[in-house]
Amino acid sequence: MKTVLKILVALVTVGVAGVGTGRFLFGRKADEDVLLQEAANSAGTPQRTTPDSLPATVRNYLRRVLPTESVMPTHIVLKQRGEIQTKPGAWTPFTATQHIFATRPGFIWMADAFPVYVRDSFLNGKGQTLISLLGLGTIGRDTGPEMNQGAMLRYLGELCWLPAAFLDQRLRWQEQSPGVVEA
Repeated sequence: MKTVLKILVALVTVGVAGVGTGRFLFGRKADEDVLLQEAANSAGTPQRTTPDSLPATVRNYLRRVLPTESVMPTHIVLKQRGEIQTKPGAWTPFTATQHIFATRPGFIWMADAFPVYVRDSFLNGKGQTLISLLGLGTIGRDTGPEMNQGAMLRYLGELCWLPAAFLDQRLRWQEQSPGVVEA
C-alpha cells in the first residue's frame, strides 16, 4: 500500500511540475514580445498628429479623454476575468492579461483557460492566434492575411483604452457623416 501511495504522489508531483513548466514556457514567448514592444515603445518618439487636424468626431472624443499632462501613456495593461466558450455549450473560466501599445502599434493578449492557454497578438502588422494544451503542445495556430486584418480591426476597436494611439500619424481618419469616422 505504501508503494502505491508513493507512486501516486510521484505521479501527481510530476504532473503538477509539468503543468507549471508548460505554462511558463508558453508565457515566456509573450513576455519576450512584451519586452521587445516596451523597448521599441520607449525608444521611439511617436510621429503624432495634433488633435486639431483630425475630423470633428475624433477631435471631440480626444478632448474628453486625453490626459491634460504633457506625457501620455503609450502602453497599458488590462486584466480580464470571465468565461470563454471552448466548444458549443461548454464555458470555461479564464483569466487574461492584455498589453496594448501606441508608439509601435500592437497588442498581446494571453489567456489561461486551464488546461488551454491562448495567445492573440498583433505585432509588426501581423496577427496571430496560438492555442496550447497545458502549455506543452500547440493545438491550434492561425496566421495570414485575414488574421492580420482581424487583429488590426481589434487593435483599432480597442484604441479607446489608449487614446494616445489615435494621434499616430500612420492612422488616417476620415469623417463619413456626422458622428461616423473611418480609420
